[in-house]
Parts: sequence; C-alpha cells; structure tokens
Amino acid sequence: MRKSALWIVAAIVVLLGVVFWLWQFYTPPPYEPLTIQRQSLGRFPTVPREALDVQASCLSDLDSNGEPEVIALYVDWRKGGMPHSALWHNLRGEPERMPLFVLSPSVSHTDLKKPIPHFQQGNLPLPRELIGWNVKTGQIALLTRAGERWQIRPIPPLQTEQIRDAAWSDLDMDGRIDDALLMTQSGRYAWLELDASGRWQLRSITTKPPTSHAALPFLTGVGLGAFAYLRSSGTPIEPSSFPDLDGDGKPERIVPAMPRRLETSRTKQRLPIGNGEPILLEMDGQPGSEVLVVEHTPLPPSATPPLRLTLYQVREGAFRHLASWNAPVGLTAHLWLKDIDRDGRTEVIIADFTGQTRANQTWHVVRFENGQFQQNSFTIALPEALSNLSSSVVGFPNGVAYTRTGQKESLLRTLAGRAARNVYSVLAGFSEPASTDPSRWNMLVLKDREILWAGDYDGDGAGEIVLGAGFSNEGVWLMQYRANRWQGAQVSYRGRVVAVLPARLNGQPQLILVYHDGLVEAVAIQNQSTTSRAGSP
Repeated sequence: MRKSALWIVAAIVVLLGVVFWLWQFYTPPPYEPLTIQRQSLGRFPTVPREALDVQASCLSDLDSNGEPEVIALYVDWRKGGMPHSALWHNLRGEPERMPLFVLSPSVSHTDLKKPIPHFQQGNLPLPRELIGWNVKTGQIALLTRAGERWQIRPIPPLQTEQIRDAAWSDLDMDGRIDDALLMTQSGRYAWLELDASGRWQLRSITTKPPTSHAALPFLTGVGLGAFAYLRSSGTPIEPSSFPDLDGDGKPERIVPAMPRRLETSRTKQRLPIGNGEPILLEMDGQPGSEVLVVEHTPLPPSATPPLRLTLYQVREGAFRHLASWNAPVGLTAHLWLKDIDRDGRTEVIIADFTGQTRANQTWHVVRFENGQFQQNSFTIALPEALSNLSSSVVGFPNGVAYTRTGQKESLLRTLAGRAARNVYSVLAGFSEPASTDPSRWNMLVLKDREILWAGDYDGDGAGEIVLGAGFSNEGVWLMQYRANRWQGAQVSYRGRVVAVLPARLNGQPQLILVYHDGLVEAVAIQNQSTTSRAGSP
C-alpha cells in the first residue's frame, strides 16, 4: 500500500515537471481572443480511390431565391488534374451533380498565394446562371435551374467553338472582377460580363484580346489542368470612387490596349506614356484627377530603376507633368494604392524586401504634397531570411498584409540540396489617427501562416483575415482588426481550405469555408454590436 502511494506521488511529481518544462516553451498568441460562431452546412462527397476531391468552390443563386448555394469543382488527379465534375448544394438537401463543369466566377478563391482584393469581392451579385463547360467537347453554354430541373442555354456566337483558355479579370476597369475572357481554339476572344441581375452578357467576340497583351500570361488553360482561376494583373488600387472628369456623372476609364487611352463619354485621349501602368486617381487634393504611371521593372537592367512613379495632371483634355520619383526599393517590392486616412487623396503603399539583410522588410507610404512625392518609411525584422521568394500584398479596410513563402537561407542546406520551405504572414493594421505613419501601425508577424482571404465580410469597417497553416495544411484562423488592436481565434485544427466565400445566410453576414475534404461550414464573429461600441477605426 505504501509502495503504491509512493508510486502515485512520484508520478504526480514527474507529471508536474513535464508540464512545467513544456510551459517554458509556450508562447501565448500576440493578439486578443476573438469569439466566433461555427455552423456546419453539409459536406460534399470525395472519392479517394478515384483521386477525386474538391479543388475549388464558388457561390451561386441558380434558383433565384436570394440565398447562396455552394458549388464544388472536382478534378481527376489520375489524369493530371483534368476537370472532372461539379456538384451543386443549396445547403438544405443533398449535393446534386451538375450536367456541366463550371468555369468558376468565384471572387474569393486564391491562386498561387495571391488573394483577390476585398473591394472586388462583395459588390457582385450572386450569379443566377453560370458558364458551363463540357469536359469532353470543350464547348460552353449558360447553365441555370428551373424548379428541380437543370436548363442549358447555348450562346449562339460560341455554340460551335471550343474553349482553350479562360481568365477572370476587370476588363472594363470598373473596379469589379466580373468579366470572363475566353479564348477559343479558332483564336477568337470572347468577353462576357456578369450584369447587375447576376446573368452573363456577351460583350464582344474579336480576333484580338480586348485588353493589353500583358494580361495574356494570366490566362489559364482549362483543357490542360484544373479549372479557370480568377486572376487579375496590375497594381491593386482601392479608390473610394472613380473620377468623373467631364462632369457627366459617369466615371472615366483607361483603356489598357496599346497605345493606352483615357476615355470619357466625349473624347478619347492618348496617354503621354510609353511603358508603365497608368492609373486614374486623385493624389493632389485639387479639383480634377491625375494619372499615376507605375513603371515596375521585374529584371535588373543596368540603368533603369526598379520602380518609378510619374504623376500627370488632367485638365481640359491636356496632360501636364507634375512629378517623377525613383523609389529606393528593390526588385521584389509590392505596391498597394489606397486612401489610408480618408482625406480624398490616394497614397501608395510599398512593401520592400531588400536592404542590408533579407530578414528585414520596409514599409513605404508615399504621398503627393507640395508638388512632390514624399514618403514615410519603417523597417521591421522578419522571422528569418528566405530565398526563392514569392510574396503578395493584399489590403483590407483598415490595414494591409502579405504572405511570404520561400526557402530558408542556409549554406549547409543548400550544399546538401535539402532547403526547407517556409511561410509567414505580416498583418499591419493602420493606427488612428496616424494611419499614414507605418512606424505607428500595429503589426503581427505570424510564422507558418498564409493568407487565404482578406476583407470585411460584414461591412462594419473592421477588417477580417482568414489564415491557413502554411505548408502543413493543418488549421484555419480568423483574425479581426478593430479599435487599433488585433483579435483572433482558431476556427479549425485540421484540413485545407479551398475557398473562403463571404455571403449572407438568412440575411446574416457569414464566411462560408469549403474544405478540401468536402466539409462546408459557416463562421461568424459573435457580439458584433458589443464590439462595435468599443470603437471602430
């Protein structure tokens, strides 16, 4: 009896020692807890023996009742990731197989770690018809429902065409990714646009693309693998409104074809630029608008700076040069354009990963004041130096963030040919009232986290970010930045998310998460009204 008691005491002492030892390595998360609510919405089936699983997802409203439906897209890995089938789920009954594969108009899925800007997500209607693609013939048709039956409606000019490539972009530069650019086997380009009622309209069929040739590398071969990814090229800009230069109540636009032109309802003006990306915005705070030309050199030439900004004033049909600036950044700098302090003038946010050490990153906030470009800069330390980098910057209403992936820099690992891949994310929330001073931003550096989605799903002005667990694919987190502080909660401890879809279920804003194994769930932040009284930046 006495020996048993001694064994129990010894076991307790050892257990306490182990707990104490592990506690030394525990680091509490660098953010406050966030209360969330989860709701299971169902599951799509997977067929492991046939190598079929969910690879993408999007929302629709094919029965026109105002409630979202979830569509899952499957590929066959036995055939190199070729499109296989699509399933439709109204979140009430069982998933139903669709008669055609879907060229997804999803505005939330990420491709190659590049989240789609949040301001191009929530302003689109739920599609009441989808672009269906016949896997065997390569032909497309419009797909919708009437009651319990599927309806397939051909697009007469494209009825006999085979689709070779597809891309989703903002072809008319109205600030929304609601345009589908399809390339046929015969070499023609079809432009379809999703209208305000959620239906697709054929805008043009031409032998030349209705956009610049620079956008063509962003096309995805639907016949060569997977599905049509949503991609957008160019510098992300989040304007509060699009400028109206001639006072007719309609925003103007820049035609991306070469040579580039500024189009109003009355005139077409050729821009006074050669290379570079022109962006119509407001930077000087004076009546009228400006054209900012961004020249970003991806390769290291001998004399050309990696990044050059040039600003032109637009007055009565004429362009006047205001200022030029060679940014002191490296080749891996990323830009984001946004009116940070909401004074009506756009700032240029630059994330630069060069400098004396690769383990540093510098934020630049560039403004146009007193006739010249002026900058505020701040450098932060990163978890580690990475080579073979890929990184992307994404904005949300009150901040900016990026995910950086690559390999750990180690001479021994390089010589051994065993470089370790790693990923981390930096979340930067703007601090009120010093939002244009990056040294005052509230920043989180999170290892083994990648951004899956960023935006404002409930429209209250506070930004939310959904994070995945990097290369391990084990875990999902929801972060929120409100009242100058970060809050977060772990949503799931396992599974890879293939889509994050902001939607309204029964009138309530939710984030619909679709997992690789077919699970579908809704996530929302609780106590929104209580939190809002604490103050919103």
